[in-house]
Amino acid sequence: TLEKRAGGRRRALTLSPGSIFPRIFGAAVSRTCGGGDGGRSSPRHERGGAGPAADTMDLEPVLLACQNPTTLPQAEQHLSKLAQDDLGQLLLGLVTLLATDGKVEPARQLAGIYVKNALSANNAALLAQKLEGWRGVNPEVKHQIKLGALHALQSSSPLARRAGAQVTAKLGSIEVPAGGWDDLVPQLQERVAGNTFPDPVKVASLESLGYMGEELAHNGQDLPEAATNQVLTVIISGMGNTRPNEVRLAATTALRNSVEFANANFQRQNERDMIMQMVCEATQCEETRVRVVAFECISQIAKCYYEHLAPYMNVLAQLTLSSIKTQPEEVALQAVEFWSTLCEEEAILHEAIEDAQEYGTPQEELRPCMDYTKQALNELVPLLTHCLTQQDEDADEGTWNLAMAGSTCLRLVSSTVADDIINFIMPFITGNIQNQDWRAREAAVMAFGSIMDGVSPEGLGTYIQGATPVLITLLQNPNEHPLVKDSTAWTIGRMCMYHPFAIQPEALPQLVESLKQLLGSPSPHICQMGAIAIHNLGAAFESAPSNGESNGLSPFFQPLLEALIAAADREDALESNIRVDAYEAVNRLIQNAAPDVSPVVAAMVPHIIEKLKASFSMQVLTAEDREHQHGLQGLLCGVLQCCSLKLGAEVAPFGDEMLQCYLAVFNVKNAIAHEDAYLAVGALADALEDGFMKYFPTIYPVILSGLQRTEEWQGCKTTVNILGDVCRALGKNLLNQCDEIVRALLTALSDNNLHRNVKPHLLSVFHDLAIAIGGNFERYLHQVMQTILAAASVAIPDEDDEEAIEYLQELRVSVLEAFTGILQGMVEDRKQLALVQYLPSVLNFLERISQDPNRTDELIKEACGVIGDVAWALGPHFRQYAGSPIITEFIKEGKEGGVASQKAASWAEEKVTLVLGAPMG
Repeated sequence: TLEKRAGGRRRALTLSPGSIFPRIFGAAVSRTCGGGDGGRSSPRHERGGAGPAADTMDLEPVLLACQNPTTLPQAEQHLSKLAQDDLGQLLLGLVTLLATDGKVEPARQLAGIYVKNALSANNAALLAQKLEGWRGVNPEVKHQIKLGALHALQSSSPLARRAGAQVTAKLGSIEVPAGGWDDLVPQLQERVAGNTFPDPVKVASLESLGYMGEELAHNGQDLPEAATNQVLTVIISGMGNTRPNEVRLAATTALRNSVEFANANFQRQNERDMIMQMVCEATQCEETRVRVVAFECISQIAKCYYEHLAPYMNVLAQLTLSSIKTQPEEVALQAVEFWSTLCEEEAILHEAIEDAQEYGTPQEELRPCMDYTKQALNELVPLLTHCLTQQDEDADEGTWNLAMAGSTCLRLVSSTVADDIINFIMPFITGNIQNQDWRAREAAVMAFGSIMDGVSPEGLGTYIQGATPVLITLLQNPNEHPLVKDSTAWTIGRMCMYHPFAIQPEALPQLVESLKQLLGSPSPHICQMGAIAIHNLGAAFESAPSNGESNGLSPFFQPLLEALIAAADREDALESNIRVDAYEAVNRLIQNAAPDVSPVVAAMVPHIIEKLKASFSMQVLTAEDREHQHGLQGLLCGVLQCCSLKLGAEVAPFGDEMLQCYLAVFNVKNAIAHEDAYLAVGALADALEDGFMKYFPTIYPVILSGLQRTEEWQGCKTTVNILGDVCRALGKNLLNQCDEIVRALLTALSDNNLHRNVKPHLLSVFHDLAIAIGGNFERYLHQVMQTILAAASVAIPDEDDEEAIEYLQELRVSVLEAFTGILQGMVEDRKQLALVQYLPSVLNFLERISQDPNRTDELIKEACGVIGDVAWALGPHFRQYAGSPIITEFIKEGKEGGVASQKAASWAEEKVTLVLGAPMG
């Protein structure tokens, strides 16, 4: 049983802290308390109380029961009950079990896992709740738990030491930043330094520091500078080249995980020099694993402290460049990663400089870009092309190897240095793209594809024109190596994405024919590459010049559609994501189709409807089958959505069957399929406008239900957006349902459990609804404006939370959109004066936006739009506010922003000037 009998009574398991650690953790307690016996237990510690042995024995079978699916629920329930009764006593018993040699290994490991999980959670609210529970643990019990975790580092069991390191790290990540465990790092330092403890204990102690750094980074926390100094001291002592390799590995790993917290240390040259020296020495260790982690450290340092690399760059370049070609693959991969990281940092710096130049902001405060990548092109590019020739024919799809790393790095290099790469890479490409050796041929094709998004059309255009026939030949050659065909299809896809108009018109028919052939390839991955290439080709015609009713895609539209649908029907269509990519390509072709192929789109609609109907009778034997069925239904709804948007009113003959199919999708229990069906309904409403009214009584209950299911926030968000489509389509036909709709919207907005990402969309719907029903919105004005102004007052508690900042910007945009829509709707029936009472609140909101350093150009545009609309709609009733400095400031800022902001600012200036009766100063 999970309880013990005592004196004829059943009592719940309890764990007494009083006598556990003197007996079990003798050495650790004596050192911490000021005594010490060099790691040997003293007789007086051996004579501790005997109570806890039974407690750990009771926990052992419970933990072992967690391994059995039959007994797992009862075991978990019992552990949860113990945690609720006394979390500290449970954790103490678990740590005792973990640290006690002789106990069953799996139980000890599970004990460590349970302790770690008891203080961990991915959900922020749950984590806060768990940490609050930990803070409530008796301080003496906490102290003994920490001692137990430290003692587990000295276990004879490797599994227990590893689990002890994880528990120590978890406790340290909570307690050290809060000042609750100041002697942790000194305790670990004692274990690492000198010869008192054996190497496995040193390794476990260093692993604790590494795990703690990982925990802190994951939680976005920092260590106090004093603690960071202590941590680095321990780590650096463990990295010395006189240390055994296992110790060096643990120390180097710990450094990699702690680099992020060492900002103050990297500001001091002597400390920075020491760290860099130890890392560089570690790259020369005879143990491969140490070298791998050392190069990972270098990449992390490049990411965090780019501005401090200059004194070390020559050495780092020599180490990494030589290792790419001479070291084992796992080391070479990390050497390549250093250059990839460097490229990413320099790309960020270049973007910051470009933004500063565009907006005229001073560049003195920006980190300087040293252009290390550009300086290394002569040595780096040949090494990366060498990597490309190290293909692994037997590797599984997506396996990360040297060829993949080389391609990724080359892509990043081209994005960083742009056209400067051409003279270094093109000789390799042109010299090998028709090489007899397939490896050289594939590497050349891969290199060509890798630079597509970095080099300008002017720099690459001539090369694309010359390479296109060669690439087509490679695709059409039945004897070509599969990897060459695969990379060729990928390269053509990127060519269509980034440089479509560099492809000569006369080459297009042959290119399209080659892509169609790829869709019939026996290789699922090559088929997928063909679908992606066609998708990108179709995307190119979004802004392509048209010839009246036609464009360059029209001659190939129908055969491409047919080939893609056939590919989606392949028996192996679930492999390599063929079905999804094929239907997405179909959608892209339809979206960018010219008017002359509308009959082809219309003829396809009944075929897609039949496919959707047939999907409901698919044989479903497993949960996986059901998932594939729902996935197909979502994809087919997506195709019909695109057809509706393309055909407009011409889709009306198919409306009845479409809606019946969508209703059938709503009856299945799958949120993703529901979302696609909602989008398809919205597209049908857009297409039919007033004609959608015949379907509204049928679809309205579904929309209302979606609004009310706030716990399914993504589906709720989609429903909200579809409601906007319906409002725009039906206008005043919605009047009879408006009371219920507004009530549902306000209820959702007041739901504290609703995911915050839905709320901006809910607010924006008031824009569409007000315009739809015009002055009739006056009925809801007060309640809705109160809600809008409440949203306008929201602030973010943490200025460093980027997600919260982004959310606030989106929320504020939606507030302005809602107000604009209400104003425009009220104007229609000359009821706009009802909004005059809210002008002071709106001005206060604009003032708050102006003080936000994170305000976006979109927010400025919307603010200028509101100013112009208010001046236009309210005229003289706005005069007392029109001369406000905040109005002038927004118009000035808008005129200095993007094109859309400039237009909004000009509109606002024109209308405000009319109100004031004189030009603005």
